[in-house]
Amino acid sequence: MDIKEKTGNFLLNIAKLIFVGIIIGGIMTEEINRWVLYLLGLFAFVLIIVIGFVLCSQVKKED
Repeated sequence: MDIKEKTGNFLLNIAKLIFVGIIIGGIMTEEINRWVLYLLGLFAFVLIIVIGFVLCSQVKKED
């Protein structure tokens, strides 16, 4: 496994955790602005998953 592939897999795992955090945060009854939670969470999720896929695809092209 290349360092780029490991980093890509790590970022994909972090993106999954962020997604679960958004869902759990939406279920909680705390005084949280849901739109801010969903928008920031979705932005972070998409950004990290795109970076992870780019790193993983670069490794596949080099092979």
